[in-house]
Amino acid sequence: MTIKRLSLVVLFGYFLLSIPGSYAKETTDELRKAIPLTVQLNDDIQFSLIDKDHLKVVSLNMAHGRKDAFNQMLVSKETIEKNLDDIAAMLRKEKADVVALQEADAPSWWSGDFNHVEYLAKKAGYHFFIQAAHVDKFFGTYGTAIMSRLPIREAFAVSFHPTPPSTQKGFVTGKVGWDCRPEDKECLEIDIYSVHLDFLRHAKRNEQIRMLGLMLEKRQRKSVIMGDFNSEWLSSEKVIKFLTESGRYKLFEPHSEQYDTYDDKRLDWVIISRDLNFISYKVSKELLSDHQAVIAEIGF
Repeated sequence: MTIKRLSLVVLFGYFLLSIPGSYAKETTDELRKAIPLTVQLNDDIQFSLIDKDHLKVVSLNMAHGRKDAFNQMLVSKETIEKNLDDIAAMLRKEKADVVALQEADAPSWWSGDFNHVEYLAKKAGYHFFIQAAHVDKFFGTYGTAIMSRLPIREAFAVSFHPTPPSTQKGFVTGKVGWDCRPEDKECLEIDIYSVHLDFLRHAKRNEQIRMLGLMLEKRQRKSVIMGDFNSEWLSSEKVIKFLTESGRYKLFEPHSEQYDTYDDKRLDWVIISRDLNFISYKVSKELLSDHQAVIAEIGF
């Protein structure tokens, strides 16, 4: 068998795995293992109600705090802190209400051995944050996270099936109360997602986006889904299109090439429920990571 044919066989195997019927039960079982997260509070940050009719969100792959360095192991703790300070300055300038983070480190040997999300939340003034470790290895503990000025009233983490040789990915979701006090029992609530999909194989991304889709179907809430999807709208795969084809979610100018976030590719997205509206959408030009931040204002 030639290398080319062997490659086709392997790709076909991955394609079979990506058919919903072939793994739907297994995926549903995995969703039942969604881990409830404890919402962390910054006691030194004062909570106050946000009185406005729109929500400003930011999504950023933090690249473990290395900015554009080759690897975080080659960057000092002091430099990583300075890099996070630059992210905090951008968030304060933009006055973002909710932030979705990927490649967000808990204390890790390779990135300064301190919690990047907790540090950033304090520096940027976020009272609430949640964090999940989809990877917990000797070199580092990291995953996805959400920071919010609004109360996070319920939170879960889902880690996707392992995808060696690439590291494990996943998502966190938090139920955010709009115009709510933490003690309020009822108020307007939406789900916020921070998602990171596999970068190596589109078949794995197809599996993962369908797993996310099952969570969205299960929760049936107005949602803002943000993150590094490692996939473009114009590519041959249908990872991004999968959510929009249901008719329940929409993108901002999906065909436009002016919103590239990683070199000349648009890999980072903000996706919203149909009954929400985009007021504005832009990509930050600041050098904060090997990815650029996506900044959107959303109306209800």
